[in-house]
Amino acid sequence: MPHSARYNWRTGHPVLDGLLSVWQEYRLQTRPPRWSEIRDQIAPEVHASLVMLENQRGMRPPVCIRIGPTAAQLLGLPPNFTGTAWTDADRPHRIAPLTRSIARGKLPIRQCLSAAPGCPTLLQAIGVPFAPEPDGNGEVREWGVDEGTVVIVVALE
Repeated sequence: MPHSARYNWRTGHPVLDGLLSVWQEYRLQTRPPRWSEIRDQIAPEVHASLVMLENQRGMRPPVCIRIGPTAAQLLGLPPNFTGTAWTDADRPHRIAPLTRSIARGKLPIRQCLSAAPGCPTLLQAIGVPFAPEPDGNGEVREWGVDEGTVVIVVALE
């Protein structure tokens, strides 16, 4: 069941605050939440606006694991985009530093991103880190200092 509309207003934008509110509610004292712990609590409009990325040591650019249709449209990417074959050569150079900063700091970060090529506006983006998921044996691989799974939600200013 998606999270109710009782958001803690941090940015003043319902989509950005939708992710932040759920992330903060499920955050533990010792670690950020896991994606599996909150994905069902996030409202559909937030899912549509998110990009899930994985940043591994030495990997440039980060791997896109999942992208919502609204995020794909705003960023000028195909709706089923995954991997590292970004359509705009400059796009990973804008998203990669944000992804690394979120993974390194283990805290949410808000930033502006440029929209799809030809779109005259900026996008508001909020990114949050996630704790590693256990594998099939229940083992949890620890991420390095700037590694991890990150979700970035984008919205028009």
